[in-house]
Order: sequence, then C-alpha cells, then structure tokens
Amino acid sequence: VDLCLSHLKNKSALAIGPGLSTHKGALAFLEALLPQIACPVVIDADGLNGLAKLPGVLDRIQTEAVLTPHPKEMARLINATTKTVQSRRLDTAREFALAHGVTVLLKGAPTLVALADGRIRINPTGNPGMATGGTGDVLTGMIAGFLAQGLSGPDAAIAGAYLHGLAGDRVAAEMSETSLIAGDLLKALPQTLQQVQS
Repeated sequence: VDLCLSHLKNKSALAIGPGLSTHKGALAFLEALLPQIACPVVIDADGLNGLAKLPGVLDRIQTEAVLTPHPKEMARLINATTKTVQSRRLDTAREFALAHGVTVLLKGAPTLVALADGRIRINPTGNPGMATGGTGDVLTGMIAGFLAQGLSGPDAAIAGAYLHGLAGDRVAAEMSETSLIAGDLLKALPQTLQQVQS
C-alpha cells in the first residue's frame, strides 16, 4: 500500500478494479488504500466486488469517487438480487449515490448516472452489442482520463457514458452490433471525439 501511495503522489486520478481479483490480499489492499488516496477515483469490476465484501470502506473514502457497476455488481453492493436492481434501476442508483456521497454509473439499457445530490442523468447512446467483455474497462479508462483532465466526478461519468456509447453506435453502424469487441471502441474514439467537437 505504501508503494502505491508513493506512486499516487501528485497524480490527478486513479482507476482501480479491473483485473484486481477478490482474493484476501486484494481485499486487504483495497481496505487499506481507498481511505488514504487523495486524487479522484473510478472504481469498477473487482474494486466494486471488493467493496461489497468490505462494509464501511466506501464511506471512508476521502475523495471524489465514481462507481461503474453493471446490474450484478450493483446487486452485490446493496445485498440484493440482479432482478431487484433491474426492476428499480433509477431508484437503486439514486439511493446508493445519495447514501454514500458518490457518483454511480449504472450500466445497462439505458445507462444511468446518479449524482450525490439525487439528480439522475439518462444516457441516450449505446447498443446491445456493447455488452461484451472489455467494453466496461474502456469506459473506466475514459472516465479516469476525464478525471485526470480536471472534470468533476459527475461530469467525467456523464461524458464517459455518452462518448463510450456514441463510439459503440458508430462501430455498430459501420460494422454490426454482433461483431463488436472492446478494441473496436478504442479505434472509434478519435473519430467520435472529432464528431462531438465539430
């Protein structure tokens, strides 16, 4: 943990979770690290699964946090079923964001961004072809990149969700939803960014 914290000095953002695992050592690492970080953080994948096994750690985070769960990860965080999450997606995301003072990006159709003040943003972009391995990691990287550029947690999550989905829609239109893979999103991002900036 000390080594990681030394590397984080003067850093502007942290992404944690993808590839982490939920082994005992990884959980101990999360429990010790998260309350000590000073830069904004985006938490995904096994970072979320770890939080579900570490009650109270989320509320000890001292910095701005963006959580990016899919419905099953959200269900673990609130100790419920995926069916329950899906039946009340908007309320689930809002209640969790309010309760913990974080930004929650709940993936799905549609993706929702719940802000810590109770507001919700509904993302209009994206398609079913994006429900494939690795696309969530791309989204995590995008949000971390926006945080590193100085965007707030809510703005980074909203921009990330929108541009991630827009890149997916571009790929689907040019190729197909069926064949879409995470690498296609990365290749489409430069043109997608040009599209919104023009």
